[in-house]
This record gives sequence, C-alpha cells and structure tokens, in this order.
Amino acid sequence: MPTTEIKTDLHRLIDQVQDDAILQAVRTILARQAETETDFRDQLSEADKAAIHQGLDQLGRGESFSYEQVREAVRQKYNL
Repeated sequence: MPTTEIKTDLHRLIDQVQDDAILQAVRTILARQAETETDFRDQLSEADKAAIHQGLDQLGRGESFSYEQVREAVRQKYNL
C-alpha cells in the first residue's frame, strides 16, 4: 500500500477512535518516530554542502566522466 494511502487510512481510523488512552499511545509512538527521523542534509558540514554544490555546478557545465571513462582510468592506474 502506498504511503499516501496508509496516511489517509490512519487519519480515518484516528477520527473514529474515541478512547483517549489509545489516541495518546498513538500520538506518543508517532512523536517518538518523528523525533528520530532527521534529514541527512541537516547533518552535512558546510564544507560537504559546498563540495556538493561545486559538483552539481561542474555537472551543469558538462564537466563529467562516464562510467566507462572512470573504469578505464582505474584499470590503468592500478594495472587491472
């Protein structure tokens, strides 16, 4: 089941529940999960972010290598 359907179903189920203890338990579970989920981009250093932007700029200018080019360079460098 896709995430959007699961969320819609959860909203429907929560609207039907009248027991405060169950609602509080569900809230606690979801709140704990939300606290532990972080976006990896928030954990990147400024240097990492700058390097990523530099790489994206290089790609935008067509400054890139194909898989085959990299593979051949590695083979030559390491005599593979």
